[in-house]
Amino acid sequence: MNNRFPRKFLRNLVLVWFVLMVFYVLVLGMTAWYPVWKIVQHRVMTTAMVSHIDNDANGESNVRVAGNYDVAGKSYSFNLGSSYAPNPKISQIKAGNTVSITYDSTDPGAVVLGDARVALLRDTNLMLVIGIGMPSAFVILISVSFGLIQRTAKKNNQSASPSLTSTTSNQPPDAN
Repeated sequence: MNNRFPRKFLRNLVLVWFVLMVFYVLVLGMTAWYPVWKIVQHRVMTTAMVSHIDNDANGESNVRVAGNYDVAGKSYSFNLGSSYAPNPKISQIKAGNTVSITYDSTDPGAVVLGDARVALLRDTNLMLVIGIGMPSAFVILISVSFGLIQRTAKKNNQSASPSLTSTTSNQPPDAN
């Protein structure tokens, strides 16, 4: 084992990494992944008419597509900011367009603009990248910082301690 990092430090880093990974996966899973997974489990694909497009003050940075669809004679509406295949990019959708949507048959108000399976794949990849990548980046940053601190402390200790090299005198030894 590398003597540069004490075992306790490495064990604690692995523990921090694992806790952060679980935290990110749970947070992302509950906020992004689970609702889409639920739609996929009871998915019904249909089409909807786009009633209008909402833009923020900058125009394109926060485009939301609003529209309506009917399920069993009841009208539902949506206002979504993400579009998935087979629909075009959200910035290319215009009012009056017909778009594909996927809704949950047990909760028709839960809807995804496009194929929910594509949205689920994207959310799964996002959850894995952030859930594993963020804690890994944090642990690497801490490890590098610890290594730099150790190296600086070692240099400071070496410069503060007396020289270990022997000093030789130009004087001849005493001949007693």
